[in-house]
Amino acid sequence: MAQIATAYFCGKEMDISGTARRKTIYLVPLRAMVNEKREEFKELFFKTLEWRVYASSSDYQDHDEDITESNFEVAIIVYEKFFALLAQDNQFIRDCGLIVVDELQMMNDVSRGPKLEIALTKVSDINPACKILGLTTTQCDISQIRTWLGAEQIINYNRPKMLREYVVWPGAAGDCFYYRMREEQADGTASEPIDREKERKIDLDGHNIEVYVKEKHIEEKMIPGLIRYVRKGREDAPPKIIVFINNRENTKAIAMEICNALSPRENFQCDLEDERIQSFVLSEDEYAEEMIEKTLPYGVAFHHGGFSWALREFVEEEFRKPQGMINIVVATETLAIGVNMPADVVILAGITLPRMNRNKNEMRSYEYKNYVGRAGRLGNSADPAGRSYLLAPSEAKADDYWTRYVEASEVKISSALRTMSQKEQIPFLFNLIGGSDAFTVDEFNSRIQKTLAYFGERIKKSCQAIFLLKSWKDMD
Repeated sequence: MAQIATAYFCGKEMDISGTARRKTIYLVPLRAMVNEKREEFKELFFKTLEWRVYASSSDYQDHDEDITESNFEVAIIVYEKFFALLAQDNQFIRDCGLIVVDELQMMNDVSRGPKLEIALTKVSDINPACKILGLTTTQCDISQIRTWLGAEQIINYNRPKMLREYVVWPGAAGDCFYYRMREEQADGTASEPIDREKERKIDLDGHNIEVYVKEKHIEEKMIPGLIRYVRKGREDAPPKIIVFINNRENTKAIAMEICNALSPRENFQCDLEDERIQSFVLSEDEYAEEMIEKTLPYGVAFHHGGFSWALREFVEEEFRKPQGMINIVVATETLAIGVNMPADVVILAGITLPRMNRNKNEMRSYEYKNYVGRAGRLGNSADPAGRSYLLAPSEAKADDYWTRYVEASEVKISSALRTMSQKEQIPFLFNLIGGSDAFTVDEFNSRIQKTLAYFGERIKKSCQAIFLLKSWKDMD
């Protein structure tokens, strides 16, 4: 949909002067998404129309000046970088015909939502004619943000494949797992959950795990046994599996545990003539060297935000290939959103996710749907259904997870800015007036009233707080 809209608005939409408006900005929440989206749009528009497609993030800064000077047709920009660019110059927004916001539900996220909200508010103020296309999951209630943007709704509940969702917990003796499961058909309808005793048990074939009450990280200890189970009988054509965990430091350790549960591939030899492998060796990339030596012989890799771009791309490319070197990836949230990584099986080891300031909180239901959605996409597999496994430390927790995630109702997209304290709001609201000393209370109020935070619930006294801060600055 974003590509069709880009072709239409960049190719046909006219600005006030009658000149074809050939600018589209595609906003993404994560750096990991930037390169993939850039390559996707370059393949479609640069090769056929010679449109300039540039990327901008902390990793890609070569074309920032081209973007602010409107010397582009399509720009792929991370939310935070877009927020920063708007503070420098806004001419490129005046020349823009379309802004696509991928993962619009991030408006709810306190670490990314406020900057995105302020940026969209400024866009609407600078260029009211600019169209905004928001992309999100069907798990979200968009009624409030739809009204705020004055937008129409296009919704499609169909899935590329059937999805089987499991919630799994260990038996008391640690010698088996139990599960609940439901199927979501390709048309979006769900079956009744399977809840009959004979169909709920997974035998671990003697590979018991420790499940004492005080035992920590039970979910992570369940991973190797579950992988043995889903690969059983499919050693010749193993499924593609993504394992999500919440700790970057543990990705390698869990990948090694998985290797210990598998047999190395027969006659596997890493292709040392591969230019990518050679570059990793020459650059002395520690992560790459460990992967090549210790996990690739088992078809296993790990992936997180600390990787070089070259190593990320290597892991992603080899996982996507039907006969690639990698069949199992242990990853953090970097592969959960936006990145094109269809899998046969997704395993979630628990429900906590890293948040701002290194805090960890329980994932939201729409985040859960993003994770398990990796297993419901079309890829190279002939499997008629994707499978997701949410791991729980006990039956009581499994029942809780089932209600909160598998059977969850829609989550309303609203303003994370509104949930902040007044002190936390002030830096974001300052950005609305661009640091200018020449403004009145009425002018500032007018801009605040255009935010989603004000739309949903008035921001009390923020305007006065900013005005006093500016007065104190003048007094200095």
